[in-house]
Amino acid sequence: MSVANDAALNEREMDIVKVAAEKYGKSLIETALALSTNPEAGKICNTARTVFFGTKLILGHISDKYCLGNMLSRAFGGDMAADILYLACFIMLDGNALSNNDALLGYHVNPRGYGISSQDAIRLLDDMSEDGCMCFYRLWLKHITEKAAESGSAEKVLHDLTSLSFTGHRNVSAEFGYNRDKESLPQVNYAMLCLRGSGMPLFAWAMNGSIADVA
Repeated sequence: MSVANDAALNEREMDIVKVAAEKYGKSLIETALALSTNPEAGKICNTARTVFFGTKLILGHISDKYCLGNMLSRAFGGDMAADILYLACFIMLDGNALSNNDALLGYHVNPRGYGISSQDAIRLLDDMSEDGCMCFYRLWLKHITEKAAESGSAEKVLHDLTSLSFTGHRNVSAEFGYNRDKESLPQVNYAMLCLRGSGMPLFAWAMNGSIADVA
């Protein structure tokens, strides 16, 4: 990508340059400018690139099998659905902070096609309303129930409540409660329902950290 001048870049390319500069330093732009004015730049940039298809083959098959893309689109809209699936790929592959997603998924074929900046990841999480989440879970439970009826199975449902210690700020759910790790920190409780036999998750929800683990 040539960055000889701002006019040569479209809006998305400029956003990419700005995000890269914020993350890796302004010297990145200077290096790019030097390459763009180098008559040998074309030869320098003609390099091989490795892209991994395993992520799309495996997670794409899972998404298609359980109609996840369709459910997410109905609950959040098409654009958000692609972003959510993209970050789900990253969590399954790496499980690191979402702000690091572009460093890994840039080499993997994924539902979105390119990385998400840390700012866009935060906006995505903020835009995932409770109504949208409940709409997704309603569609998901209906799908699982119909599949169970077709197979004639009647699995038991298990419930688990775990806690995550919290060191940040401005999380209204972080409260002091019974801390299983014996840490003097506020926490967020996380509840999950899943099928006993297959371990298939049915519902998950974050709750205030002061809620006790009772029947």
